[in-house]
Amino acid sequence: MIAISWLWLISTAFLTQIPNFKHDVLGSSGEVVTLLLCSFTAGTPLGSMLCNWLSRGLIEPGLVPLGAIGITCAGLALGFSSSHFHTLSNTGLIPFFNSPRSYFNLLYMALFS
Repeated sequence: MIAISWLWLISTAFLTQIPNFKHDVLGSSGEVVTLLLCSFTAGTPLGSMLCNWLSRGLIEPGLVPLGAIGITCAGLALGFSSSHFHTLSNTGLIPFFNSPRSYFNLLYMALFS
């Protein structure tokens, strides 16, 4: 129960910061927020399916530390990748995709979720 509550706390806190992340770090338009949210949303079921596969359908509390380490590593990787991202000036999807590290930011966002 505590682990699930912690996961929801981290996820909710992270989701509320996506518009600020888009504006302050990436410097992109609202379309990029939708793209980041889609990446975050796609990572959640993929992570759930991975947990189901690793636990072979059984309740396995040993996966909780593994998930916590994964969330931590993905969050740190997103932070380091974003710190080297060239800030744009309120641009759309095409300039975002043309920027270096944009694909890494999307990948780390999905891995975080």
